[in-house]
Amino acid sequence: MIQQKDKQKRFKEFRTEAHEAHENFDDINFVVVANLGRQYLESHGRETVRSEITKDGTSEIDAVFFHDERDDFIEQLEDWGVSTEAQQSLSDLE
Repeated sequence: MIQQKDKQKRFKEFRTEAHEAHENFDDINFVVVANLGRQYLESHGRETVRSEITKDGTSEIDAVFFHDERDDFIEQLEDWGVSTEAQQSLSDLE
């Protein structure tokens, strides 16, 4: 769980990691799955927190999901065409 005192630091790290990922990989979607705790999300509002993480949509983060949004996350992956089949490991490809 992300601690309150570390929240802004972690949000900035998410944005930095998304930027670096988009610079180094073609055709990717960068997703943040954040565990902030149910009480925090209820008191601050999910969409407000999502907007805070993405800096009002100006970052290169493609989606933000919270720890209890597994079904929404899976649905988004399907929308992006991500296979639900098990992936081969790199060692299997050698």
